[in-house]
Amino acid sequence: MKRFALPNLSTLSRRERLLAVGGGFLLAVVLLDRLVLGPWWRHTRHVRQEIDRLEEAIRGYQQLLSRKPLIQAEAETYREQMDVIQAGMLSVVSVLREVEALGAESGITLGEVKPLSETAGDQGQTFALEVRYQGSLQQWMHFLYLLQTSQALLAIERAVVARTEEGVDVLEGSLRLTSRALRSEQAS
Repeated sequence: MKRFALPNLSTLSRRERLLAVGGGFLLAVVLLDRLVLGPWWRHTRHVRQEIDRLEEAIRGYQQLLSRKPLIQAEAETYREQMDVIQAGMLSVVSVLREVEALGAESGITLGEVKPLSETAGDQGQTFALEVRYQGSLQQWMHFLYLLQTSQALLAIERAVVARTEEGVDVLEGSLRLTSRALRSEQAS
């Protein structure tokens, strides 16, 4: 087996030495580009995109914060009426608001939310709702968790889940929810 040996630079002609040094320099530049500059450039681009995304989110939050005094003023205007609704027995309106707030918190898209029958018994009232929704599996599971832990004492009577044709990740379906409220004299 013949061993490969690099020629001695002093034995090479001037042209061969220039080609050898130029080739070595070119090889060093390519290796530097592939091993150092390329990954650094990709990382810098990724960091810039992340910074742009966060700056956009901050602008959105600043817009929301700029509207805070207006929203608080409007809420104060209607606070007395809202306290009347929420005081005493649970009403359909407050149950609808609760379900819509939980849907927004979980990120699920609520379609039609319609109240069904309202029954009054000796112990209190029962409100029923039919809720149509669309969202990912994680959003749906978070929505169910929020419904189960809600202060409106929501119970899931029936759940229907199906995949949409839009994508494998998207679910749609409906829930039948009930909420019970004790009569005001029993609640105390």
